[in-house]
Amino acid sequence: MRRERAGRLLAASEMTNFGGFKAGQLSGGMKQKLGLTCALVHTPKILLLDEPTTGVDPVSRRDFWRILYGLREEGVTIVISTAYLDEAERCNRLTLLHGGHALYCDTPAALKQHMPGALIAISSADGRAVRNALNGQPGVSHVLLVGDGVHAVVDDATRIPQLRGALDRAAVPVSAIAVATPSIEDVFVALLETGDAP
Repeated sequence: MRRERAGRLLAASEMTNFGGFKAGQLSGGMKQKLGLTCALVHTPKILLLDEPTTGVDPVSRRDFWRILYGLREEGVTIVISTAYLDEAERCNRLTLLHGGHALYCDTPAALKQHMPGALIAISSADGRAVRNALNGQPGVSHVLLVGDGVHAVVDDATRIPQLRGALDRAAVPVSAIAVATPSIEDVFVALLETGDAP
């Protein structure tokens, strides 16, 4: 029974072809998947994982989460600690911790309701110029470079015309500016920076 389950778990984690390797010869991602496989052989009801994807490559990371989703469907309770807030957003419930204290505990959607003010996404070929033009503007608490633009946290979404005016005065080209849905990371950082965390 245990051998059969181990075989199924190795197949699910795409590790069947690594049976002849010693654990020390595996990559970081493969070691993490092997560790998870070993923990699951005994069919646990609760699984505690401490930063399971730290140092794991993107493909192994995706495989790891696919396995976890499968376990959740089987009724396994999974508790994960992670500093990767994009991963945390995949969970049913989150507890945001800072300085050893629990700040909030709720679903990802409910936690996003705690976003102080609004998140404004600004698309521009010159994100640094956008950041420089908006830093210090009234109602702007912080400005972060992201991908092909900038996220600005403001006290109210009605600040968009003011932001557009500041960018026009600085002659910064902008292709789009709009209210955006915040990520859990946006919420966490904004709560800490505005001092709204309990």
